[in-house]
This record gives sequence, structure tokens and C-alpha cells, in this order.
Amino acid sequence: MTTAVLALTPGSIDVMLLIPCPWCGPRDQCEFDYGGANVKFPDLRHSPETSIDDWHKAVHLRENAKGEIREIWYHRSGCERWISTTRNSLTHEFSEPSAGDEEESSRNCDAD
Repeated sequence: MTTAVLALTPGSIDVMLLIPCPWCGPRDQCEFDYGGANVKFPDLRHSPETSIDDWHKAVHLRENAKGEIREIWYHRSGCERWISTTRNSLTHEFSEPSAGDEEESSRNCDAD
């Protein structure tokens, strides 16, 4: 597991996450864009029963769960791939990530 690292700056404590990239290894969170929680949305296709309130609840109102959360991250400043990982929202520990595009797993990462 990869854990959060405390980076001390004058007058404050900032938390820097080290996100495990399957191709590049652990990298600073500033190299990534947060894709959000890996949420399964309800089927809200064009139906007479679907209201604006249903859409609002599905898109904007989510449980702020404690513990493990499945998330997606885009490695913008590295291999430019999407990864899916589980992060503990209390400890900020990451599980081993899974690749977003398995067929290109042999592509080299030029993040160094």
C-alpha cells in the first residue's frame, strides 16, 4: 500500500498523496487529475417517471463514505493513462491500482 506523506512547509502542514501508477510507479498527486469516485449511476434514460429531482440526486448528492472508496485518476504529467484504484478516505492509503487500458500496458512512461 502507498501512504500519504506529510510535506512540511513554514506555518502549515500539507498532505501530499503518492498515487501508485501501474506503469510509472508511485508519483506525486500533482501529476494526476482526479477523475472522481468510480460511481455506478442509476438508469435515468428518457422515461416519463424520471424527474429533475432524480437527476439531481444521482449526480450531486452522494454519500461521503468513510473507509475504502474506488476512484479513477488520470496521469496527466506522466504516461497519460487512466488508472482505477481504491483509497481509504481516513488514512489515504491506496491499494494496488488497475490499468484503464490493458492493451497498451507495454507503452513506456516518460514521466522521469
